[in-house]
Amino acid sequence: MSQNSYLVDWESVEIAPLPLNISPNSPSFIQQDLYFGSDLPGGNRVSNEEFQAFVDEVIAPRTEGLTQFAVRGQVRNSDGSINKERANLITLLQEDTPENRAIASEVLDAYKERFNGAFIQQVINPDDLTVSFNVTDDLIDNDPIPELIQVDLYLGRNISSGGQVSEREFSQFLDNFVTPRFTGLTVFDARGQFLDDTGSIVTESTKVLTLLIEDTQDNETALKEVIEAYLKEFQQQSTLQTINEDIKVSFGPAEDLIDNDATPELIQVDLYFGLSVPGIGEISSGEFQEFVDDIIAPNFTTLTQFEARGQVRDASGSILKENSQLISLILEDTVANEDAINNILRTYQTHYGAGTLVVIDEEIATTFSRGTTSVSGSSTMFHLNDDAFALDAS
Repeated sequence: MSQNSYLVDWESVEIAPLPLNISPNSPSFIQQDLYFGSDLPGGNRVSNEEFQAFVDEVIAPRTEGLTQFAVRGQVRNSDGSINKERANLITLLQEDTPENRAIASEVLDAYKERFNGAFIQQVINPDDLTVSFNVTDDLIDNDPIPELIQVDLYLGRNISSGGQVSEREFSQFLDNFVTPRFTGLTVFDARGQFLDDTGSIVTESTKVLTLLIEDTQDNETALKEVIEAYLKEFQQQSTLQTINEDIKVSFGPAEDLIDNDATPELIQVDLYFGLSVPGIGEISSGEFQEFVDDIIAPNFTTLTQFEARGQVRDASGSILKENSQLISLILEDTVANEDAINNILRTYQTHYGAGTLVVIDEEIATTFSRGTTSVSGSSTMFHLNDDAFALDAS
């Protein structure tokens, strides 16, 4: 099977319309991820200051809150050439109403109008997400047969009495409160932004803590204890929690990883790669990037690359910490793509001996374009920098 057989032919893919028939009597929540490229025609770029002004003037007034990740994009054109660019990811968590769906479209249209020619992408997760800002006893549906779910905690670092939760304090919190309750976790750096009661914009550094856990009552209780501890330890008024119970999880290559529909549909696949090799050391950023360029990128049209930090409690109770990478893919649910994913995981485990994890969400909708022209036959990669808000211009 050739590598090209894994590529999505975007000219033949029909993007499903984003449904708007939401009952006003029982609103659910959706997650909308909006990607904004910075490269413009003629060699110009959207500066950090220009993008922040766009957030403050266009996005913030339309939403109660957002989470911002600074990323770096890489685009492979149809002629094989590579374009690299800075980009930004804005995550919105809102009630699933026609009005909130329209907000995302308005924001993307405004960006195209202000920065004509810039790349934009919208990924919507229309699952029945559980979203809460409060400590609650009914956060998870506890199935009779436990299933793995994804929990994301958005932990702001501003302290009400002044100052900020330091990196050391946050690390100690993970060691003392989270890892004793859960065997593994992943942490991403971000920036939160919201409007306060006076209408002023408040920004703060944020840690996004991702847990993949079974949907048991014990884990729900432990999750509540973690949230309560963070609120008390760092004088927080609230934390944002999201629960996605409609995922598949595997720790390596697996059969029937994806439901292969007769008519291919777009899905999201998140691949987690640990960088620590037992008894040897850590895979360098250069080595991992070679793996991405040589093994992953040739197989798929769209990639998003995040740097993160993982933490695992082993059987002896010791806490193991490592840098990790997340590769997020938007792809068709074909057998060829499933084989490609399994080959990638198998190659990584065989070559490096490091850990892997795959999370699949088959309920998404996505659209993307560059300016007023839809992207066709190109490969797009976004890379989340470790220093999330100090991007170079390379």
